[in-house]
Amino acid sequence: MTDSPAPNSIPSSDEDAPQPEVSSELEIRDEPQHSSIEEIPAFSEQLRRGPGIIESLFWIFGFVVVQLGLTLAFVIVTLVVMAVQVPQFLNRLRESPETFETILLKSQPLMLGIVQGGSILAAILATRLRWGKLWKTSIRYNRLSISHLFAIIGLMLPVQILSQAVYEQVSHHWKLFLEQYPKFGFFEQFNLIESAPDMLSQTALPISILAFVIAPAITEELMFRGAIGNGLTNRYGIGLGLLLSSVFFAIVHTHPVHAAAVFGLGGVIYWVYLTTRSIFAPMLLHFLNNGLAIFLALNAPAEVEPSEEGIPLFLSLCSLLSVIVICLYLGKSRSYLVSEAGKRVRVQDEWKLSPGRLNQFQAVQCSPAIPLTLLTLFVSLGTSGLILWALLSP
Repeated sequence: MTDSPAPNSIPSSDEDAPQPEVSSELEIRDEPQHSSIEEIPAFSEQLRRGPGIIESLFWIFGFVVVQLGLTLAFVIVTLVVMAVQVPQFLNRLRESPETFETILLKSQPLMLGIVQGGSILAAILATRLRWGKLWKTSIRYNRLSISHLFAIIGLMLPVQILSQAVYEQVSHHWKLFLEQYPKFGFFEQFNLIESAPDMLSQTALPISILAFVIAPAITEELMFRGAIGNGLTNRYGIGLGLLLSSVFFAIVHTHPVHAAAVFGLGGVIYWVYLTTRSIFAPMLLHFLNNGLAIFLALNAPAEVEPSEEGIPLFLSLCSLLSVIVICLYLGKSRSYLVSEAGKRVRVQDEWKLSPGRLNQFQAVQCSPAIPLTLLTLFVSLGTSGLILWALLSP
């Protein structure tokens, strides 16, 4: 779906009520005080703007509750099935609780698939309910241009390197912190990055892809960009909206080191979302990032010990430069809205428009200067080549 001018007839819903035109200064004028506007309830107007900080926290809480609920449901169903199919199962379980732990361990791959699959459905349903009948317009359910597609692919390797470099540095200081304050060691049980290799080795590849690549790319992007990010940007502006959504994105990863590593990733993903105006852009980058991490984890030689030096500094700097240049390119080639009169809407004003109003504008993509395009191509290819050389060299 792409944004396109709406037909002449205007729907009768509050969400699609007439709104003011865009001024020549590319700003949205205050709504005139006439009856059709005054009849819109204040609560409905707030809902139309998207989640604020408090509601965003409820979204995160709901995300955790859904996953815990699905896990608990799986455990209960497993107990019932075993009790029905295996005679004296409950008596054996009372005598040896380890029996059930063994069963859960063997069924963990199936549990992962069910929980993550259920999370995808829950995220789609929650987003659909939150934004109403125009939910696709609200989350920017638009096609991705070819140039933006290649820019996102170019971000894959440098973003992965930067996240890993941050993880290594923060992990070092975290270990020193735990030596001084061991009571915070309970966080270690939430470190999925450290436990991922063992979990992946015991899980079928299709389920691993679903649980660690596909599901996070869909559920987290619908929640943190399509819902939370939209609302925060609408209420507090692009800068604060990007910052807060990245903070919430980091918090949901629980472990302090993991949270620090994905904070910057969340900011880049949200910038991709803002500039492309397509929910598929952050989903794709998230998918590529997690997919590459899974690939590296599955193909890392078991006999080779990780280097204590970690990511080389020059590689981190090159990756940072590449991310900056590609993000600049995305900003200069961003998609924007124009009215039927040809007036351009500023990006910070676009996020203040209701979903019904968005359909009355045409989406247009900027054309960046040729030198910037060539620079982006050169830096991206050069950095990707350096990263691949570093990864493949013995």
